Amino acid sequence: FSAAASLVTVMLLGKWLENLAKKKTCEALVGLMDLQPKKGTLIKGNLDDPSSQTETLVDVDFVKEGDILKVVAGEKIPVDGDVVRGRASVDQSMVTGESVPVTKIEGDTVTGGTVSTDGMLYVQATKVGDES
Repeated sequence: FSAAASLVTVMLLGKWLENLAKKKTCEALVGLMDLQPKKGTLIKGNLDDPSSQTETLVDVDFVKEGDILKVVAGEKIPVDGDVVRGRASVDQSMVTGESVPVTKIEGDTVTGGTVSTDGMLYVQATKVGDES
């Protein structure tokens, strides 16, 4: 009888540990999703003609692939994309674990949720919504 009781106890303990691990994993994923910025500065108009540009603060849910977003120093990059203009150091530690910011220039790829530590970037969105 004690062997059966021990077996049931070990199985219940295993189930409890499994549920605890699942809960912690879900909390970590929610925490990562919270790091994603909620808004971005959408640029409309010709990048070569500043007088024709308009800047609008929009919810990232409304950003479409191909839209141009402006990212200034201290802001989180709202979506994954390619740098089309500008130069900035980007803290990618949340993605790569690397503590040293990486300089991004025209043609480089940036990841949503990373932080521009200095400079200014114009980023063309390549992955938005659930793809990001």
